[in-house]
Amino acid sequence: MSKKKSKYDFNSSSILFFFFNKIKILFIIGILAAIISGIAAYMIKPKFKSTVIIFPTSDASVSKSILNTQYSTSKGGDLMNFGDEQEADQLLQVLNSKDMKDLINKKYHLMNHYGIDSLKTKFATTKYYSWFDANFSFRRSEYVSVVIEVLDIDPKLAAAMANDVAVFADTLIDKMQKVRSKKAYELIKDEYGSLEKAIKIEEDSLFIFRKLGIIDFYDQSIILTRAYYRALTKGQAQVANEIKNKMELISKYGTTYNRIKDWVNLQRMQLSALFYKYSEAKTEYEQYLPHKYIVESARVSEKKAYPKRLLIILTASISAVFFAFVLMLIVDSIKNNK
Repeated sequence: MSKKKSKYDFNSSSILFFFFNKIKILFIIGILAAIISGIAAYMIKPKFKSTVIIFPTSDASVSKSILNTQYSTSKGGDLMNFGDEQEADQLLQVLNSKDMKDLINKKYHLMNHYGIDSLKTKFATTKYYSWFDANFSFRRSEYVSVVIEVLDIDPKLAAAMANDVAVFADTLIDKMQKVRSKKAYELIKDEYGSLEKAIKIEEDSLFIFRKLGIIDFYDQSIILTRAYYRALTKGQAQVANEIKNKMELISKYGTTYNRIKDWVNLQRMQLSALFYKYSEAKTEYEQYLPHKYIVESARVSEKKAYPKRLLIILTASISAVFFAFVLMLIVDSIKNNK
């Protein structure tokens, strides 16, 4: 049984020989691919890239850092500290949120800018989010900073949007925190106000007792008793009778007076502690501090970042030559093995 030998065996020497034998055709294919890819590359609108680099801030509480000298966290109690990986990841989550995409779209009308008609395009919002993800990128660097990169055909627009993304990050974080801090502030404010009102009512009662001459049940009882017996000893019946009437008044209301006075003193101590918490909650709710440090703001780019036309042409040409060569090898092998 005879076996037909292939004209070209698949070894390095035969493949190299086959390549040089077809080099003119491959050269023409490469030129054609370069021309076609070049035309396609020059039809692509160039995009410009703007970059913002920011550091997240520490998670230290503003109110505690300012009002409490003993406050400390695992990273210390200084709100001026930089954040760590956790804060950077949280910041990235905010940057990638749909709320961020909606804020940018609302300010710059990006759906129209990207050619998406919200009334005529099916799933317009989804398509806008895809465009956004293609042109906006957020990543954490090895230095725990967050890098914001924006691509757009308009270099000025790219820089403006990149800077506003950093601004809107503060807006979104502050909005989330305000929901919680507002609730806490309102709760402590109501509690503080209720206790203050209750103390005022009881202090009004004490004022009435004081107008009756009741100041301190125990001390007055001792002093008046001594005065009463002294008056009796001296035969001052009228004075003794006046003192007795006063003793009866104190006996009748003195216990109540002391009970209210003790309660007021105790609640004033509670109010003092509550006032500190109230001040903390008020500071947290009313304060506005940035949640980032801007290391580098975006600037208008002078050079396009995309597309890399030479790279596109080289890649397309090499790919076309390679696939054409492989196809020729396969076709030639099939022909010679028939």
